[in-house]
This record gives sequence, C-alpha cells and structure tokens, in this order.
Amino acid sequence: MTRSEPGGTAPAPPQRRKYLESMRDIHGVETYFPAPASAPASPPPKWKMAIVGFTAIYPLVLLVPPLVAPLLPPGPRWLQILIQMMFITPLMTWVALPLATNVFKGWLKPASKAASPSDRG
Repeated sequence: MTRSEPGGTAPAPPQRRKYLESMRDIHGVETYFPAPASAPASPPPKWKMAIVGFTAIYPLVLLVPPLVAPLLPPGPRWLQILIQMMFITPLMTWVALPLATNVFKGWLKPASKAASPSDRG
C-alpha cells in the first residue's frame, strides 16, 4: 500500500526505522538497569537486579519508618505503613535505585573481554 491508498502508511524514514528496530520491551525494574550505548540492549540477569534492588531498598526500609513515625498522628497501623511507603517509594525510585545501579554498573554490565578492532592501534 502507499500513502495515497486508504489505510496505507508511508514507510518509516531510515533513522526512525533503525530506532524502532533497536527498541525492545523492558518491564518493571529492568528500566533501572539501562544497557550501555555500545552494548546490545539486554538487561542484566534478574538475580543481579534482585541483589542491587535489595541493597537499595533495605536501608530505606530500616531508616525511613523510625524517622517518619514520630511525625505521624496515632492511628491504625495500616495507615502508618501507607504514609511511610509514600516516603519510601519516591526515595527508592529517584534516589536509591539510580544510585545503586550507578555504584554497581561494572558488576551489572561487565565490559567485554574482547577488544574491538578500533581499540587495536
């Protein structure tokens, strides 16, 4: 079909086609572990993501409740936990996980052992 035909679509420009071909579905926590630009787009193994996620979340779960609890009025335990989670979730999303992925980036995505042709003077 061509653009002039009903229901037809124009072919994608080469740059857009290349971009679309490079895209893949990533889900959940994989979005915190971006692949290096030079590497094929594949996330680290899930067990590594779980360890890094644990190291990021554990300190928040230990530190935030004692800091937030004195500020909360007396009430049901479920409400107190909900309010504490309102602090933990953004801290995890925008501080702890990005920091942890940066700290562990060499372990999550180790550099390839083989030298590329451009590296060989």
